Amino acid sequence: MKRRIGLLFRVGCLLLAWGLLPGCAGLAPAEQGRGHPTLWRAERPATGPVYLLGSVHLGRPQPLALGPGFERVWQRADELVLEVDLSLYGEAEGRRLMDRYGRVPTPGRLRDRVAPRTWALFQAYLEKRGMSAAPLEPYQPWLVATLIAVLEFHALGYDPEHGVDRVLLAQALADGKPVSGMETLESQFAMLAGLPDAVQDVMLRDMLARADDFAEEASQMLDAWREGRDRELTRIVFRNLGDEDFAAFYESILFERNRLMAARVEELAADGKTRLVVAGAAHMLGSRGIPALLAERGFDVEVLE
Repeated sequence: MKRRIGLLFRVGCLLLAWGLLPGCAGLAPAEQGRGHPTLWRAERPATGPVYLLGSVHLGRPQPLALGPGFERVWQRADELVLEVDLSLYGEAEGRRLMDRYGRVPTPGRLRDRVAPRTWALFQAYLEKRGMSAAPLEPYQPWLVATLIAVLEFHALGYDPEHGVDRVLLAQALADGKPVSGMETLESQFAMLAGLPDAVQDVMLRDMLARADDFAEEASQMLDAWREGRDRELTRIVFRNLGDEDFAAFYESILFERNRLMAARVEELAADGKTRLVVAGAAHMLGSRGIPALLAERGFDVEVLE
């Protein structure tokens, strides 16, 4: 059990950009997709073209199917830009950051940071899966919610080593293509650790409430991404946007980071090089996503078919 939890700690932060908590109840009938994940092109006078791809951070051991135009974009790109350049971080650094940002201050425990009904759901979840609460008691609700999502994805055969980010990073290193990150691993941990206790509690409770339906919901979410059904994917990711309890969650995890990433893309594009920017799919969606924010900054943005 300890070894399994250690693995989850190493990969848990990779679910950030999905919004952590997939849920698809009440979706409208599936839209007609383009048959592959959406790829955007953004450019304005005196800048290099920027190609934008929404990613998923976990996958199965099978070839990526990113559409007929992706290989041409890959060949043109002078640099791969990721949320975080994962090649810079080893397990020791991940554990250091987890201990700094993920632990409940002593002598507190997880049960002290969540509502009684959340703790009851947590105990029921662990009992059903034959797990103990002890290894997770020292950690904050945001981290435990993330780890539960990783557990459920892992049970479905998904692994971070086969996520879009990791696969493209490995390809870039093999091709000698430069890689950079828009954020650091520490900035991601710090952002999550700074979420109010009430937001962390509702994150964990929502994840636990949906755990039994996770397989179906995850399948709907991943299929929508894979087939380029962006309206459907937007409904999934932002299903809780109107919920007051989740306002700070969306603002911190998505909208504020989108603004910072759009500014970083604008800064990078100024040198005229061609770049492929890959960030979690949720960062690309809606009027507050990176493509829309670049359009507000004067970029001509189009979806590539």
